[in-house]
Amino acid sequence: MPMLGREWIRSVKINWSDIKQLISFESCIEANINCLIKEFQVFSEEIVTVRNMQANLAIKDDDKPKFCNARPVPYAIKAKVEKELNKLENEGILSKVNYSDWVKPIVPIMKPSGDVRICDYFKVTMNSVLKVEQYSLPRIEDILANLEKGDKFSKIDIRQAYLTLQLDETSKHLTTINTHKVLYVYNRLVFGITSAPMI
Repeated sequence: MPMLGREWIRSVKINWSDIKQLISFESCIEANINCLIKEFQVFSEEIVTVRNMQANLAIKDDDKPKFCNARPVPYAIKAKVEKELNKLENEGILSKVNYSDWVKPIVPIMKPSGDVRICDYFKVTMNSVLKVEQYSLPRIEDILANLEKGDKFSKIDIRQAYLTLQLDETSKHLTTINTHKVLYVYNRLVFGITSAPMI
């Protein structure tokens, strides 16, 4: 037994062509996600910098600069290393320089995806001479105890969080890397620096 009679349906004047149109639930979700990605910069793949804040790397007064030669890059990954260096330069993370007193080699690491990660060997030059501000970090037990009463949780991707902080001009020369191409300085804070977690 129908709930609505034909006479009543005709008087409501429903547009049947709109109702008969099939819209999948997945396409609606995908459209909403695409709108969010376009509207909010936080979803961008670009690494944006924190406004009105710069990181400063301070060294101990009595330490002398250290210069290290570039390490040879295996021929099998040389093109990938050059591609990654060019990408970092185009994104404004690296800049070419002609000279620096503080120079360290790079160590290219292969990712599971087949791409190359440029790791820097700050241990041989800069890390031992940096002034590191020490403060006590919270214990994981204390952090988890504070989360006990939470009802909303998020997953945050912080894999490139250091790169969001720009370095001040006095710190850039300390981050110079020696590649098989040229010398580069970092314009942004990078992982591997001893004092980076404290900034």
